[in-house]
Amino acid sequence: MNKKIYGVIYVIKNKVNNKLYIGQTNKEKGFNGRYTNRGKGIERVYNSHLSNKNNDRYYNIHLLNSIEKYGFDAFEVDEEFDIAYSQE
Repeated sequence: MNKKIYGVIYVIKNKVNNKLYIGQTNKEKGFNGRYTNRGKGIERVYNSHLSNKNNDRYYNIHLLNSIEKYGFDAFEVDEEFDIAYSQE
């Protein structure tokens, strides 16, 4: 029996300074539904935030600046750190 997924927790880790960004989404495709731009992993996150910045939409300035400072190789992304099957 497949349970309906309510939401997904994902983690972005900067391997240089060990800072974490913990995000959540209830998009149907999880992380890839949250970040719909091209690319994979951190590149997908970067492209999404950069696109939002260039189009005057909300973006995480700290995360974007960190990716630009350290580069894609400095990050690892756990696209499905945890799964919620209900709001509780």
